[in-house]
Amino acid sequence: MVLVSDLMDRADLGVQAVLLPAPRAALTWVVATELLQPASYLEGGELVLTTGLVMADAEAGTWREYVASLVEAGVAALGLGTGIAFDTVPEDLREACRIGRLNLLEVPLEVSFASISREVGAMLQTAEPEIGAEGAGDEETLVLQQLTRAAAKDNQSAIMRALASIRPGGGIPAGRRGAHRGRPLRSGGYGDRRRGRRVHRQDPSGRDARSRGGRAR
Repeated sequence: MVLVSDLMDRADLGVQAVLLPAPRAALTWVVATELLQPASYLEGGELVLTTGLVMADAEAGTWREYVASLVEAGVAALGLGTGIAFDTVPEDLREACRIGRLNLLEVPLEVSFASISREVGAMLQTAEPEIGAEGAGDEETLVLQQLTRAAAKDNQSAIMRALASIRPGGGIPAGRRGAHRGRPLRSGGYGDRRRGRRVHRQDPSGRDARSRGGRAR
């Protein structure tokens, strides 16, 4: 498991902490985007990187809406690349992240988004096989923290993601409104009902039972 705080321990990354209200937030990936509303394309736990080009003239309210949408999506941290649209991190963005308790990082101009994505990917790959009994305990603590924060904000999507992560055998990712992106195929269930396909199986007495849509006739 890779945490936001782990990035701060990597001086070679060149990323600087602006606000860290949740340094133990777990990272799942890095996404670079200039969309004003990127939340629909996120799954939770991302480090979102942006230069803020579309926010160059944004007012305080726009920053608050932007940050609120990232928090709703379960983003682990926001990294603003300075030196293009902004010379420094805007105070309105700082305040929005403080209110939303979203980790805020600054990415200097000389640090490429590609290098951050590559290094975080390597960190994630390295950390994955190291999860043992102690790591499992840490993950349980993190899930409880995520559930607590999500419940406090009435964030249903984040709650579903946290619950899915502790389901035995792995969870099923939830969609933007809590709908599952996939369903397991069970005998006599969804897999047998596809397109009304006729299936044959035996009942306990050994006789064939014909069923349509998984229901014995």
